[in-house]
Amino acid sequence: MLWLVACGGEPIELATATAPTAPIAVAMESGTPACEDCLSAFPATVNGSTRGAASEVDAYDCAPQSNESGPEQHHTLHLDEPGLLWVSLDTVETGADVDVHLLDGQPDAACLDRGNTEAMAFVGAGERTIAIDTWMDRSGRDRSGEYTASVRFIGVSDYESAGLSASVFERALQAYATARHKGETTRSELSIVDFAKLSEHKRFWTVDLATGELLYSMYTTHGEATADPDDFRRALTFSNTSGSHQSSLGLMRTGEDYYGMWGHSLRLYGLEPHNALARKRLIVLHSHESATQAFVDEYGGAGLSWGCLMLDPASIDEVIATLEEGTLIWSDLAGDEQITSSQYLPTTAASTLDE
Repeated sequence: MLWLVACGGEPIELATATAPTAPIAVAMESGTPACEDCLSAFPATVNGSTRGAASEVDAYDCAPQSNESGPEQHHTLHLDEPGLLWVSLDTVETGADVDVHLLDGQPDAACLDRGNTEAMAFVGAGERTIAIDTWMDRSGRDRSGEYTASVRFIGVSDYESAGLSASVFERALQAYATARHKGETTRSELSIVDFAKLSEHKRFWTVDLATGELLYSMYTTHGEATADPDDFRRALTFSNTSGSHQSSLGLMRTGEDYYGMWGHSLRLYGLEPHNALARKRLIVLHSHESATQAFVDEYGGAGLSWGCLMLDPASIDEVIATLEEGTLIWSDLAGDEQITSSQYLPTTAASTLDE
C-alpha cells in the first residue's frame, strides 16, 4: 500500500500532495427563548446590579461554605438543545463582591457550577438560571453593586454543517467541562476526532469555545493496525499498547512542539487509563501528504500511520501554534467501551443523543 506512514522509522514511498486545509469560521447559532425575558441570542452581554435586589438564596449546594446571603439577580435563558454554557464577569463595581452561579433550572434548582469571576458547565436543554449573588464578608457587610457579564453558549449541533455530529460533540463538550473543572486545562480550544467516520471524510475539528469559531476542519489518519482489514478507511481497533500501531481513544492534552523525522510535531499526553501511554508510545500530531485533499481524491481515503494523528503539511505550523501547551483533544468512536467508560463523561450515559 502507498499510504502507510510510521510514527518513527522509515516511510514507505508515498504520493505527493500539497492542497491546503484552511481554517474556516462558523458563527454560533442563536436560540429563540421560550420564556418571557429570556436571553435571546448568544454570545450576550448582561448589565445589572445586585444593589437593592431581593435576597432569596443564602448559600448554594456547589459551595455551601460561601456566604451568599446578600441580594442577587437572576437571568433566565431557555436552551433548545444541550451545550456548553459559560458565564464570566467582565466588570464589577469597585468595592462590590458578587459571584456567578449556574443553576439547573429555577433559582431554587441545583447549582451546576460557580466562581468568583466565571462559571461553566455542560447543560441539558430547557430552562436555566444565571444567579449573580452578593457575597457577605465576615463583618456582615453587604458587598452588592453593578456588574457586566458575558454569556456564551455552544450548542451540540452548532457545527453539523461542518460534519461534526451532535452526539460526538456532546461527548467532547462533556469531557472538556469535566477536565476544566479538574484543572486539566485553562485553554478554550478543543479538538475533536471522530473515528466513526471513514478517512475519506474530514474528521478532525478544532473549536474555540470562548468565541464559537471553528478554527479547523481537516482530514486525519488512524493507525494501520486500527484499520479494518477489508477497508483501510475504517477505524475498528484501538489500544494503549506500545508497538501495536493502533490509535488511542478518549481525552488527551497537547504538550510541547519539536522537530523530528516528520518535521514540526506536537507531543500528546494521554489523560485516561486507556491512552496513558501515548507519550511513551510516541503518539504525536504531525503532518504528512497522505492527510491532504489531493491524496484522498487519488486513493479514496487518508493514509495509515502507526497511531499518530497526521494532518495537512500546508497547515501544520499554524495548527501546532494554536494547539500546543495544554489544549485538549477528544478522540471518539461511538459505542466503544473506551468511550462509554471514560472518566470524563457522566457515568449514566455517554450521550443523550445516540440512537
